[in-house]
Amino acid sequence: MPAYNVLLLSAALAGLIFSFAVYFLGKDALSKNTLALYNLAFSLWCFCQFMGEISFSAQRVLFWTRMNLLFATLIPFFFLCFVYAFLGIFFERKRRLFFFGILAFIFICLLPTPLFIEGLTSTSYFRYYPRGGIAYGLFAGAFLFQLFSGFFELFRALRSSSGARKNQISYIILASTLGFSGGILWFLPVFGVDIYPFGIFIMPLYLFAGTYAVIRHRLLDIKVVIGRWIVYTLMISVFTGVYIASTAVTLRFVQVSHGLISALPAILVLICFSLLFDPLRSRFQKMIDRLLFGPSYDYKSVLKQLSYSVSSCLTIEDLASLATGHLSEILGVKDTAFYIGDPRLCKYKLVKSTGLFMGLPGEYDMQNFPFKQKFSISVDEDFCEDSVFVPIVCGTSLKSFILLGKKHGRQMWNKQDLDLLETFSANACVALQNIFLSEKIMEDQFSLYRTEKISAIGMIAGEMAHEIKNPLTAMRGLMQVFTENISDDQFAKDFLNIMPRQIERINSVVNRLLRLEGSAGEVFAGERIIEEISIPELAGEILKLCAPQYESNSIRVIRDIEYPLKVKADREGLEQVFFNLILNAVQAMPEGGVLGIRTGKGQFEISDTGCGIKEEYLARVFDPFYTTKEGGAGLGLSVTKRILEDNGARIAVSSIPGKGSVFTVIFDDKDGSIGC
Repeated sequence: MPAYNVLLLSAALAGLIFSFAVYFLGKDALSKNTLALYNLAFSLWCFCQFMGEISFSAQRVLFWTRMNLLFATLIPFFFLCFVYAFLGIFFERKRRLFFFGILAFIFICLLPTPLFIEGLTSTSYFRYYPRGGIAYGLFAGAFLFQLFSGFFELFRALRSSSGARKNQISYIILASTLGFSGGILWFLPVFGVDIYPFGIFIMPLYLFAGTYAVIRHRLLDIKVVIGRWIVYTLMISVFTGVYIASTAVTLRFVQVSHGLISALPAILVLICFSLLFDPLRSRFQKMIDRLLFGPSYDYKSVLKQLSYSVSSCLTIEDLASLATGHLSEILGVKDTAFYIGDPRLCKYKLVKSTGLFMGLPGEYDMQNFPFKQKFSISVDEDFCEDSVFVPIVCGTSLKSFILLGKKHGRQMWNKQDLDLLETFSANACVALQNIFLSEKIMEDQFSLYRTEKISAIGMIAGEMAHEIKNPLTAMRGLMQVFTENISDDQFAKDFLNIMPRQIERINSVVNRLLRLEGSAGEVFAGERIIEEISIPELAGEILKLCAPQYESNSIRVIRDIEYPLKVKADREGLEQVFFNLILNAVQAMPEGGVLGIRTGKGQFEISDTGCGIKEEYLARVFDPFYTTKEGGAGLGLSVTKRILEDNGARIAVSSIPGKGSVFTVIFDDKDGSIGC
């Protein structure tokens, strides 16, 4: 069997499959229907040409010749319909299409007559070939005119298009040029040009170019998930044609006596082909994958790794870095952007971006966002050509989204990529919910702590009133006798000495109280001012502040300064630590006791001789919301632990029920400095 017969059959099968794929999987009804008819006409033309080549009688050859010319008459008409439909000018050109449709109908009616085909003749390469009549020449002219009209519209649209649309039109022109440049060569022997039919070697390239355009550039908005299916189906068609040709060639040269063809050669060909088919298929698949889908990756291991990484994200910034970093590296994408929704501002705010997407807007309005109702992954051109929109949906609202640009080498997005993105989106949704919940819990925790702190300040404020009242009483007494002793020099000297000191005393008490009240906001705002602090001096200041409370409980204070400990840390934070620990100690001794403060090298201790803590409770005393005090919020010690950790220190506790507790703050640095 000649090589061109094998190619004719392969092209017929591939064209038929391609037609059905386009028809059933395309979205744009008019474009996909006209393209399906166009490819179906091409497929049937190839099949009829093949049947004519393998027929022996002149009568059968003439029948199949008329049949292939019937489809040859429809090919340019359907091509023109597809071009007009794809360019959106189908209804504008309906009169022209009506004219060409009537012309095609006339030619089809003339096919059985000598006006179209006078008979058959032979050439150097064909046993039989049609001898055209008058109508055949008109048909060839109409064929070329329709091609010219279609290409004219395509080139005109190409000049005014850009981006992906320009690529689509370019591939239509390329595929059509390949197909028709090979097809026109079949006209030449009819007009006396005796050439080998090498046009058939060019025509199948039309199918590959068309398939490439449909898959790679979404010619009809066919989802990329079917890309592999189309390619592999075409591949099987080619292999099927090769198998049939191999069998025919073998049977032609291997015969047995009495003119009977043995089945043994066919079986041998089938066995050999079966052995070679799978390795050839695997190699062909890899070649196609590399051409259309780019480098591959181990899906299962990547999915496992990404799932673990997503679950480890503690902040939105961590999740954004993962999406724009590791995920995009796996997929071979340089241009990425991660947006998060802010319900308070009704905006989608840009968290992180890379590559060309760094030029995207910093925020999008939620109300006017074009994809707020798009809850599935899609390839769109609104942000950038071939960009992928990955929504992260929680419930029924779009909480966040990821934008991914073109893949490296302009490879297309395949089903594996989209599956990976879909799984990442689902995991990211869970991670976002956990992050939002964690932030809300922390916010509630800080709110409760502030409430508890304000309550504590209010409780000691009344007890501090006498500390302010004492200097006021002294000042009042001096003022009452001021007029009587104004001429007394000693009185004036004492007055000038006592009054400023008492005023400064009141001012100091008020400032300490105000500083204590404001420290919580500063500490939890995350703004730390690092400075060198003397622990004994700081402890003395807090003791003065709490003096009314521990004095009212008959608590004795013992200060043991073994080492003049100095640290570099956030002053407001350490003030809060001392306040919490001293207040806890005082509350543990309602009937009186001893409050001890001891400083050593690299640590200090605050102890009490109160009720102590049971052993089963010790492991949980630093947990948020855990308390054994009636009316307590259980936040003081957890906040203390957090402040110390933020400053690079740690806290430990030991206790004996009924005898008291000891809280030890340890500075990990050898020189006793933290927070540097």
